[in-house]
Amino acid sequence: MIAKITKIAKITTFSDLSNLSNLSNLNKVESNLNKVKNKVESWEKDLQSLSKYAQDDPQAAYLAFTKGLSSRWTYFQRTVPDASELFEPLENAIGDQISALVGREVNDAERQILALPLRHDGLGLTDPRETAKMEYKH
Repeated sequence: MIAKITKIAKITTFSDLSNLSNLSNLNKVESNLNKVKNKVESWEKDLQSLSKYAQDDPQAAYLAFTKGLSSRWTYFQRTVPDASELFEPLENAIGDQISALVGREVNDAERQILALPLRHDGLGLTDPRETAKMEYKH
């Protein structure tokens, strides 16, 4: 474990140990990474709960997704740099739910169209990997 930490923190000599800020920064990064993963898992569970209602009332589920659930991670993404790859499981879950609603597999081109805003003939079912890239910049 110490070898792994020293490799990541780039500690090569005992004099480098005086600069322990590298270790504290490593702990902060690991802590933030765990927070993001926990949030993504929580949103995946919320999405699964929402999908149960989508079969009976797809319009209400759509509204809950676009106005409620996706707003949670969009807000969170404004505070986390370089986290787009951490949202991959959430995008996979969204794709699975879309496929379940339409009754067939949705290809990448169709998924991109569904991610477009309504004014561009999409449905606004945003890809969290893409919004993560944009939200932190703004």
